[in-house]
Amino acid sequence: MLASMEMMISFVVPAHNEEQLLPATLQSIRAASGALGVHYELIVVDDASTDRTVDVSQALGARVITVQH
Repeated sequence: MLASMEMMISFVVPAHNEEQLLPATLQSIRAASGALGVHYELIVVDDASTDRTVDVSQALGARVITVQH
């Protein structure tokens, strides 16, 4: 039964004011996943950023979960 299930990897990336570094990070994850041919999802956990972390993450196709304090 397990062999018939398709595997998916979840990449969870914590972020706080990371708008400058996130594009390279998320693109690297995409490139590596694509090279392996695996299904994946990108989740960025935004820890109360005050920059454009959320906008950048969403523009690059990541799902964003926001944590406010």
